[in-house]
Amino acid sequence: MKSKAIGTAAEVAVVKFLEAWGCLDVVRPGLAGHLDQGDVLCRTPQGAKLCIQVKAGKAAGAASDEQVAAWLNEALAQGERAKADAVLLVTKRPGFGDLRVAGWRAHASSRWLLNFGDGMVTMPFLDALLYVLVEVKP
Repeated sequence: MKSKAIGTAAEVAVVKFLEAWGCLDVVRPGLAGHLDQGDVLCRTPQGAKLCIQVKAGKAAGAASDEQVAAWLNEALAQGERAKADAVLLVTKRPGFGDLRVAGWRAHASSRWLLNFGDGMVTMPFLDALLYVLVEVKP
């Protein structure tokens, strides 16, 4: 499968996962170059806007901490352009297919998630989504 097809399949899997968990207005916005607003946008039932950048394939499975941090910074910039209330970078884990999205990794800014520090917090995607659904307000 080609790189673009791998990314598209991962984004579609994330869309289906978000819809199954009650997220609203789930869309994959079109590419806009330096004006991108993430790979997936949605609203929580409480109305908070979530911006997600998705990475899949061999690069996601083998990414170093530095690469993940760079991707997260890109996702944060896209979330700012999208005027999102929350931003997540989601990376597909090796051995976790498109039906096991809950176990993929979610990365978030520790400043946003924990309200301190300048680091990164990594957890299973389901845990991060549940946090957003319960705690993030518009």
